[in-house]
Amino acid sequence: ALAASNKGKRTSQRQTTVKVFLFLLLLLYPGLATRLFQTFRCQDVPGVGPVLEQDFGVPCFAGRHAAHLGAVACGIGVYIVGIPAAMLGALWAHRRHLHDAASPKHAAVLFALGGLYAQYEPRFWWFELATLLNKMLMTGALVIAAPGSPVQLLAATLVMLGYTLLVLKTSPFVEDGEDVMSFVSTLTLVLTSLGGFALIM
Repeated sequence: ALAASNKGKRTSQRQTTVKVFLFLLLLLYPGLATRLFQTFRCQDVPGVGPVLEQDFGVPCFAGRHAAHLGAVACGIGVYIVGIPAAMLGALWAHRRHLHDAASPKHAAVLFALGGLYAQYEPRFWWFELATLLNKMLMTGALVIAAPGSPVQLLAATLVMLGYTLLVLKTSPFVEDGEDVMSFVSTLTLVLTSLGGFALIM
C-alpha cells in the first residue's frame, strides 16, 4: 500500500511538473520568438553597411553577430520549431485518451495536457498549435519582414486575416461565447493592421 501511495505521489508530481512547464512555455513563447528573430533585423546605414537595429555598433553578418548566428539558428530549431512539435507529439501520442472519460489515462492526460486542448471541441484538439503558430508569426517572424514598411503591415494583415478565417470556419471552442470572442478579437487585430497599412501608405 505504501509503495502504491508513493507511486501515486510521484505520478501526481510528474503531471504537475508537466502542467507548469507547459504553462511557462506558452507564456514565454511569443517573447522569445521576438528576441530570436530580432537577431536578423538589420538596418542599412549609408557609408557603414548593414548594422543590427538593436545596436548600431554591431555590423550584421560579421564579427560578433556572425558568431552568434549559429546559436540563434539552434534556438529557432529547438524552441520555435521544437516546442510546438513536442506539443503536437504529446497530444498525438495521447489522442485516444484526450476526451475518452472511460479511459484509465484520461484524468492524468487531462490534468497534464488539458491546457492545450480542453477548451476546444474534440476534433479540434490541435487548435492551440495553430494559435501558437499565429503568435510566432505575428510577434517573431514578421519582425524581420521589411521593418516599418507597408509590406510588413500587409503581411501582418494577411496572417491575421488567415487566422480569423480559420477561427470563423472551424469555431473550435467548446463554448459558443468563446468562439465569438475569439473571432471579434482576431477581427480587431485585422482591422488594426489594415488601418496601419492605410496610414503608412
